Order: sequence, then C-alpha cells, then structure tokens
Amino acid sequence: MADSDRDTRPPASRSAIERHAQTLVGFVICGLIGWVGVSVADSREAVARLDERVVSLTDTVRELRGEVRQTRDGGMTKTEAAAEFGRVWSAHVDLKRRVDLLERGDH
Repeated sequence: MADSDRDTRPPASRSAIERHAQTLVGFVICGLIGWVGVSVADSREAVARLDERVVSLTDTVRELRGEVRQTRDGGMTKTEAAAEFGRVWSAHVDLKRRVDLLERGDH
C-alpha cells in the first residue's frame, strides 16, 4: 500500500508550484471580480445621470407643449395672419402715398 500512495502523490516541488499557481489564479479572479464591481457601479451611476436627464427633458417637453397650446388658443390662424398682414400693408401703402404727396407739395 505504501508503494501505491507514492505513485499517486505529486512530488513536493510540483505541489508548491501548484499552490503558487492556484494563489495567482485566485488573485486574478479576485481582481476581475473587483473590476466588474467597479464597472457595474460606474454604469449604475451613468444610468442614474441619464435618468435625471430624461426626467428633466420630459418636464421641458411638457412645459413647451403647454406653451404651444396657450399660443394656439390665444394666437391667430394662418388665414387671420394673412388678412392682418394685408390690412397693415394697405395702411403702409396709403401712408407712403400721403407722404409722397406732402413731399411734392401737391395738397
């Protein structure tokens, strides 16, 4: 039985190298887990900032919609604006004609 135990056991130097390799792999895995944790925390922070921006933009859009409704309710239609422009233009032409008459001295 002593011979079979010796055959299946790794040599002592191999056992020490194996332990060092396992320790190194453990450190690498712990480092990767830490890096993933930091990355997740940074991502959560970025998502929280984006969420705040979305909320702010949603509020801004809501305010702008309200302003547009108020303008539409208190404003004038395109047809009304064209008619008003026609009246102002007509008054402008009339005043220009009167000024021209006064400048020429043809009362």
